[in-house]
Amino acid sequence: MIVILSPAKTMDLSKNNLKINTTTPLFLEEADIIMNKLKKLEVHELASLMKINEKLATLNFIRNQDWKKFYGENEKASLFCFNGEVFKGLNAKEFSDEDLKFCNDHLRILSALYGMLRPLDGIKPYRLEMGTKISINNKKNLYDFWSEKLTSKIIDEVKKDNEKILINLASEEYYKVLDIKHDIRQVNIMFKERKGYNYKIITIYAKKARGLMVNYIVKNRIDNLETLKNFNEEGYVFNEILSDWNNLIFTRE
Repeated sequence: MIVILSPAKTMDLSKNNLKINTTTPLFLEEADIIMNKLKKLEVHELASLMKINEKLATLNFIRNQDWKKFYGENEKASLFCFNGEVFKGLNAKEFSDEDLKFCNDHLRILSALYGMLRPLDGIKPYRLEMGTKISINNKKNLYDFWSEKLTSKIIDEVKKDNEKILINLASEEYYKVLDIKHDIRQVNIMFKERKGYNYKIITIYAKKARGLMVNYIVKNRIDNLETLKNFNEEGYVFNEILSDWNNLIFTRE
């Protein structure tokens, strides 16, 4: 199985004490093209484009100007860079070397700047969301810029895997950059809470649960759907009635 996940808006820039040899992102040339466009934007333009305040825009203006394509200094493994509920649930800091290897083989983090990241790919600080309205190289937005490249790469990786299944734990904003159609089997994982007589997705809980699922997959070396259904962290259980071929629903009372 190959698992896809969204990044987080906020980043953890602290230097972790793990001795990790990082790898170079696969789409570094494309990231450089995007960053060269961002470098041309002033603080007020970044604030307007990204809908952030002046303080955040200033921080990211500085980050953009400092960003260099050259690799070999000040990068941090992507798995440890992102903050937010998903990555709190994922809790990669407790991973062993063997966990990290399994994670690196099976998890892919979608990124508006880097396209797709392996967990041990080294990255520099940035802020850019896939839904940001910016044109790149005559492509009207980041979806158009990335769709063909990422779709082709993801399909290729899934077809090389034994199970040939794509597990989607990404948000809709990021997942829709892929145009996979019927080339491979895709399975969406959703987490719902009991609300009266129904089950509903509560975003903050669902985000953490996505991270918990990745942690479960890594720690237990899950490589097929049947064992994945045994996930039962923090009260979630597989709901067979609500699930179907393409959607696995986990509910909590």
